[in-house]
Amino acid sequence: MPPSREAHLVELVDDAGHAVGETTVAAAHRPPGQLHRAFSVLLVAPDGRMLLQRRAAAKTRFPLRWANSCCGHPCRVSRSPRPRIGGSRRSWGPARCH
Repeated sequence: MPPSREAHLVELVDDAGHAVGETTVAAAHRPPGQLHRAFSVLLVAPDGRMLLQRRAAAKTRFPLRWANSCCGHPCRVSRSPRPRIGGSRRSWGPARCH
């Protein structure tokens, strides 16, 4: 069984976005919270329709609320020096966070 996402490590950053350490997802979100890298995606069709998600009931933060198309925390992995261009997005290639 994979570890809980709450145990995954996230990168802590300062106000300028520089890495200053790491902690678990759970610790980063514990009040008052710690500044860390995260992403949020909104998918919008050319006609203006927006794809939203309803968060799962099991989520620790904001269960069952409607939210952005997707969000998460980037994992820290070694990256190749140059991104590959694939389709309509820039890709660093596959990454595994576990």
